[in-house]
Amino acid sequence: MICTRAQDNGKAIHTPHNNSIIGEYFRKRLGVPLGDPVKMEHLLQYGRTDIDFYKIDDENYYMDFSV
Repeated sequence: MICTRAQDNGKAIHTPHNNSIIGEYFRKRLGVPLGDPVKMEHLLQYGRTDIDFYKIDDENYYMDFSV
C-alpha cells in the first residue's frame, strides 16, 4: 500500500490513491465490518493497539501490525 505523511508535521498517514484503503485493511485485520467504526475494544481483542514502522530506505517503510 502506498502511503504518504499528512497533516501538521506528518502526524497522520493517508493513501493518495484512495484513503479508504487504510480503513479497509485495518477492518479486515480486526474483523470489523466495512462501514463500522473501529473501537478500542476491537484493538484489544486483536491484541495490539499500536503499529511499528521500520525504515527500509529513504522512501520505503515496513508497517508491522502483527500480534
